Amino acid sequence: MNILLIYNPFAGFGKSKKVLPKVKETLSNKGIQYDLLLTKKRGHATKLVKEADLSKYDGIISSGGDGTFHEVLNGYYQNKGKSKPPIGIIPNGTGNAFASELGLKGFEFEKAIDLISKKNIKKIDIGYCKTQNEEIYFHNIIGFGMVTDINQATNKYKKLGSISYTLATLEKILFLKTYPLEIILDGKTIKQDNIFVEIANTKYTGADFLMAPEAILDDGLFDVVLSRKTSRFNVLKILLQVFKGTHIFNKDVDYIKVTNITVKTKEAKLLTPDGEAYGSTPLTVSCKKQDLEFFWV
Repeated sequence: MNILLIYNPFAGFGKSKKVLPKVKETLSNKGIQYDLLLTKKRGHATKLVKEADLSKYDGIISSGGDGTFHEVLNGYYQNKGKSKPPIGIIPNGTGNAFASELGLKGFEFEKAIDLISKKNIKKIDIGYCKTQNEEIYFHNIIGFGMVTDINQATNKYKKLGSISYTLATLEKILFLKTYPLEIILDGKTIKQDNIFVEIANTKYTGADFLMAPEAILDDGLFDVVLSRKTSRFNVLKILLQVFKGTHIFNKDVDYIKVTNITVKTKEAKLLTPDGEAYGSTPLTVSCKKQDLEFFWV
């Protein structure tokens, strides 16, 4: 078995670089040959995969977090080659939401490599988003509104460690803002003052958030979470409920399964595809059912 290993040494606050020798050793012990390419900056993984001759490999493996896999996925779809092998992951990042679908936790590289070596393949759904200026593929989730604002504000408090997300959340609840939303879900139009939208392909987002508890990765459907205008207290309640997935039963949350989505907002809203921050509304999103071959359990 010969793979192309796209490796982010900066993932997991640099821990990924420290475990690289063990990753190499584990691959060798499993009889897996590999070409190793290290990413150097944001967007580099996309460029590496886009320009690679993928026909030479039995698999393309992303090692890092969800952001690294997002870049690998977009490079994969931008690659012009006719022959493309399956994709797999070695979760060595801070956020490993997609790895949760495989029963993998962060830095369980030995378990991940063992999974890859078994060559079990599953065809999974992939999200395709078109904005005015970009085409974006996503494996996990794409959202906007308050969830994006919290993600951005967290960076401001990052030096304070694990409490950074809590502080960012409290800040955005204190200065709570809604926005007028028009969203068309498989032909049905919803217009409302909104707080956030999450379009999920998988159950988890980030490390611990069960955003779409009923999501199935190969059913050809997105699980859409809409949080409409409500009180600050209920917003806090919703965000706490996300940890257990019970937010979908909140009176001010809609949870809808659809295939095609169109979003219109009066002002452009920043997107967070797979936790990355780029792109903006308006947009259309469609589900590419069972479009990607993936190394599965």
